[in-house]
Amino acid sequence: MSLICRNKSWQLANSLFHFANSIGFNPTKSFMNSYLYICKAAEKRDEMLSICDWFSNNSTVLDAAIVKNIVNGLCLTDRWKESLTFLETAKGTINVSSGAVNSVVCCACSHKEYDLVDDLLDQMISDKMLIVDKTIIALLTTYDGITDNAEWGQRCKYMIEKLFMLFRDERILPSMVVGEALKEWFNRSTFERWESEIIKIDNRHNCPRCSSPLEKLELTDAEFKNLHEQVIKKLIRGTDIFRKTSPQELQAFIQFVDKSAPYDVVIDGLNVAYVQFNKTLRKSQLLLQVVQYLVKTRGYKCLVLGRHHMLKQWNKLDMQKLMDCADCFFTEDMSDDDPYMLYATLHSGPKAVFVTRDMLRDHKALFDHRTHVCFIKWQRGHQLAFINFKRGRPHFKSCRVEDTITQTTGDTWHIPLDAKDNQFAYQLPTTWLCAKRL
Repeated sequence: MSLICRNKSWQLANSLFHFANSIGFNPTKSFMNSYLYICKAAEKRDEMLSICDWFSNNSTVLDAAIVKNIVNGLCLTDRWKESLTFLETAKGTINVSSGAVNSVVCCACSHKEYDLVDDLLDQMISDKMLIVDKTIIALLTTYDGITDNAEWGQRCKYMIEKLFMLFRDERILPSMVVGEALKEWFNRSTFERWESEIIKIDNRHNCPRCSSPLEKLELTDAEFKNLHEQVIKKLIRGTDIFRKTSPQELQAFIQFVDKSAPYDVVIDGLNVAYVQFNKTLRKSQLLLQVVQYLVKTRGYKCLVLGRHHMLKQWNKLDMQKLMDCADCFFTEDMSDDDPYMLYATLHSGPKAVFVTRDMLRDHKALFDHRTHVCFIKWQRGHQLAFINFKRGRPHFKSCRVEDTITQTTGDTWHIPLDAKDNQFAYQLPTTWLCAKRL
């Protein structure tokens, strides 16, 4: 049956099912689950209900995949409420699929079971389940805000603001499909009058449409201190770093930074040198020009991180000028210098920045959720990415000032959207929904 399931052949599956019954075959849960999947895809409602009844009568313990399949099947029928029994039975034994709960929320919305919608949404938020676009749009359609009834209007407002606070707390970037639906919701609402538009916000302190101030992309003193401590704990003193460096080298670097910091700018030398926009420049020459601009023209104190092979293989005069211009620390060729760069930047205080095009994904993955969020905010506000030279000076993808988080002033909402622009980790999305109360 599982092979037929992959081919999605309803006729073959139905034939096999009836043949199995005719020879007295005792079906397994896997067999029935595969058959249910095909029945669901073929919209065979009577068969789906029959299989769900079989599971009710023959199985007391079901895995997450089967529960999801049963719930999704029941939600296509007028017996959709029976899916709640399967969800309740599964509680405490398995991690219920968010897809199953999303299906039930959509059904509850379409049947105007408002209290049930509230309970299920609270459960999803509490369990940190993913809420899909279809569910969000169902909520916007059900709680449409088109009413003169104050009580219903307040309920619509409460539900939508609950959704927005979920976006904020989990730093969710809604899709453009959801963004368009939100814009329509604001523009059609009659309980409260709003006007909204999808706009571009790029490195602004205020919204260019409504002039409302935007939250700054900065950490509190406590958040910065925690991030500094976690980088030391997870990246510097953790065991993983010694796979790509040595304890002796690490200790030498820490002593070097403790003695010479603070720095204004910490530079990943190899990362900058390998930006190939001008093939006539030597790598050492390119790196030197960038560092000289930052030190001599901008007056910054810089630390350049490099590898030993740069001293042996690159132009000797360029490297000497580089070491005369800025502090330099060269690691073994096999060492991972990213933890060094992060340590030196954080050790230099909240105003220091670092230069690299690296997205630092591996390092972020080591942090807990709270530290991960702080790291992303700090990264976006402190990472410069070298792009090229223009008119004799280097150009960088600059640090950002506004935080990409759903935010409100009471009379405005600003919601950053995922426009699928393939952002680097240090870049912010520039597509936002701006809504202002009239």
